[in-house]
Amino acid sequence: MIGRLFRGRSNLRQQQNKPAASDGINRDPERLPNSTQVLAASIARDLELLGSITAKAELDMLTYLIDLARVEANRAAGSRAG
Repeated sequence: MIGRLFRGRSNLRQQQNKPAASDGINRDPERLPNSTQVLAASIARDLELLGSITAKAELDMLTYLIDLARVEANRAAGSRAG
């Protein structure tokens, strides 16, 4: 009876140290720094991509505003000449 109790506790302890396959979280302390570095690199790439998308959108908006200003300037010049 006591041997069975200790075996049960040992099995429970082994199961707690294993990473849970269902939740996708790696709980292995030896691999945690590597996982953290991979996550940090992924976030950095996402932020870099977001930054380039934002910069492209800003450039497109400035180009549009410059074109709009040219159209308005030509329209104003045409109304003065006519």
